Amino acid sequence: MQLPAVDVDYRALARHSAGHLLRLGHRRIGFLVARKTGLGVVAGEASFLETCSAHRSAIIHPMVLTHDGSIRDVTALLRLAFSMAVRPTALIVETSNH
Repeated sequence: MQLPAVDVDYRALARHSAGHLLRLGHRRIGFLVARKTGLGVVAGEASFLETCSAHRSAIIHPMVLTHDGSIRDVTALLRLAFSMAVRPTALIVETSNH
């Protein structure tokens, strides 16, 4: 059987990733995502935030870290994120190239 199209379920991936990191004890999780992306990535970001807000055991600090896709912007963004007083202890990276 040939499928007309196949895509990644970003919503499920983000929910699973955030849930796994929360179960491991992370409370400050960054979601690194490019600005110009498709609807799947938008759904993934929403799922990440929903999963973090639904977690009841502690105060969660989800951070959406949005970049333009360039090495320079990703580097600057990560430097900024890791220099904050409440810095991420884990990252979910939307695209492995970044």
